Amino acid sequence: MYIKSLKVLFLYALINLLVHVFYINLPPCGSHVWRQCNTLGMSRNFASESMDIFHPRIDRRNNSNGITGSHFPAYEWTLALISKVFGFSDLLARVFSLLVFTIGMFAFYLFLRQIEFDFKYALIGPLILLSIPQMYYDSMNAMPDVMSLTLSLLSLYCLTAYFKKDTILFFVFGIIFSMIAGLIKFQFLIIPLSSIVYLRLNKKTLTLTLLGGLFVSFVVVIWYFYATELTKLNNLREFGLWIKPISLAAILETIKSNLISDAPELLMGWPLFVLFIVLLKQVGIKGEIKHQIIIGYIGFLLFYIIAIERMQHHSYYFIVLLPFLVLSILNSFKSTKFSFNILILICSLNFIWSFARIIPSRWADGGKGIPEEFKNSEQRNLLTKGMKSSKISLVGPDVSGCIFFYFTNSKGYSFDNFDELFEERTQGSEYDLILKSACDKVLIYKSDSLDRKMELIKNKKLLNRVGNFEIWALYRNQITE
Repeated sequence: MYIKSLKVLFLYALINLLVHVFYINLPPCGSHVWRQCNTLGMSRNFASESMDIFHPRIDRRNNSNGITGSHFPAYEWTLALISKVFGFSDLLARVFSLLVFTIGMFAFYLFLRQIEFDFKYALIGPLILLSIPQMYYDSMNAMPDVMSLTLSLLSLYCLTAYFKKDTILFFVFGIIFSMIAGLIKFQFLIIPLSSIVYLRLNKKTLTLTLLGGLFVSFVVVIWYFYATELTKLNNLREFGLWIKPISLAAILETIKSNLISDAPELLMGWPLFVLFIVLLKQVGIKGEIKHQIIIGYIGFLLFYIIAIERMQHHSYYFIVLLPFLVLSILNSFKSTKFSFNILILICSLNFIWSFARIIPSRWADGGKGIPEEFKNSEQRNLLTKGMKSSKISLVGPDVSGCIFFYFTNSKGYSFDNFDELFEERTQGSEYDLILKSACDKVLIYKSDSLDRKMELIKNKKLLNRVGNFEIWALYRNQITE
């Protein structure tokens, strides 16, 4: 049995590598590249500054030590630990993410076997999960969500095994995995929560489950309370630890986009979407698993309502639903008279759709969503060296506030557009103070109006031009009034 499981794990690792191998050395790029750069920047700061996991540091730190509140940085800290051995690189980060998700695939396989799916159904389930465009894309990205998903699937397997076998060790590991998954991204608690379908109604299991759930909830709530307080230390509100208001029009537009665009294109893939609709019309969702899937969908619906503002541009938040989607498809498919070969065909076609949907728009030409200078290793090295001696840098225009910092390995202030720096300044305003005293180097991505506006800064020296970037040294910084 163990040999067979190891073979399955190796198979998942091999397939995961094969479908990503041509893009495994890409820098962070594509959709939500800012999130990848934020994650990698924090990880690099752990490795280079302090490994204190309770004090994560970001690059857009202004004139501070960069400490701010965030999700529990288990992904970033673990990657930092590994990078201390192998050296920090984009390749290492992508390989790490692939390994993390491979473990998640294996945990999903073990869960499917645990709830008595045939071997062939259990084997293909995680491959269908990988074939979903959003998962295919994010499984190789520096995203803490990938680790949270993996831990929640491990927790789901362990808790289900406990409820079925009454082995206390499974319960202990299930609670630990669930706790860390929730600390990273609390919505992933929905996955282990769904295991209560298999709860055996006796005093022991009820008591342990209640205590375990209270413990996990308490730890997660305490962490996020701590994180919001930590944010106040330097007032670096980099991470969304609070709910933002949203208009009714934006809510309706978000729902429309999620249903019409995100669902078939990214969160399922057209081949899988068609199969899902066919199965839903023919057989629906049956059996014991129906209740588990319903718990997952209801849990996410509640989260969706609370955090709908984030759903406008954060399709990766939906990956918590994907295991339930695959589970419902497998559950419905096996009750039909369809040949299993059809499921293999759909999985294969879904991979092809994922390649077509993701590669051209996010990975082609060395990576989308980042300046050309960051794709070229020689130019990137020149920019990094040019900014190396700067203690506090000013970079921009960079709306993300983290992409330019990550690729040049610099820290300090950022600006979204030149107007923030050179128009309608008031004495003592933040950017007025930045240019007068705080930073010693400026990294600017050129625009047509740059030369005229740079004349407003005295005592500066152009150090280097790299493509469209210019690096300026500032000495006794004063702005001409």
